[in-house]
Amino acid sequence: MDMLRMERRFHPVGQGAFYSEHFYYRGKKVNVVYDCGTLKEKSIIDREIKKTFRDGETVDAVFISHLHKDHISGIPDLIKFCDVKRIFFPVLTEKDKCLSKIKAIVDGDDGFTVKFIDSPLKAIRDIESYYSQDVEVIGILSDEEKISRTQDSILGQI
Repeated sequence: MDMLRMERRFHPVGQGAFYSEHFYYRGKKVNVVYDCGTLKEKSIIDREIKKTFRDGETVDAVFISHLHKDHISGIPDLIKFCDVKRIFFPVLTEKDKCLSKIKAIVDGDDGFTVKFIDSPLKAIRDIESYYSQDVEVIGILSDEEKISRTQDSILGQI
């Protein structure tokens, strides 16, 4: 009987979040990352990425809970070291984008966070162009945003 085995890691990155899950089944491994960032020096997140993955190892999905530096600052390092397939992130309203950019600047953004808030696809493609990957970037709408966009769509048809 084949057994599914799952390993979950909470990585010590200081102020921030970086979690990984590794699923093993029938000789295959699936890697999932939840958030990947820190407010501390980048060497901490880089060290944890290299302790967790082999160079070029596939990361099947990255889920970002919210767009603060301490949750996404390690994404460029992850893309540079691993073969990241998909990144899921919450879509922000224009108001939330402005507030998030202000917070990023207050937190001492290194540039990536603000770029990602402005245009997640462009921020990832800027990294990819150097590492010839094809990361799928997928925005997830909140229920409130889905309702708002549906109402706008209906009103636009009237």
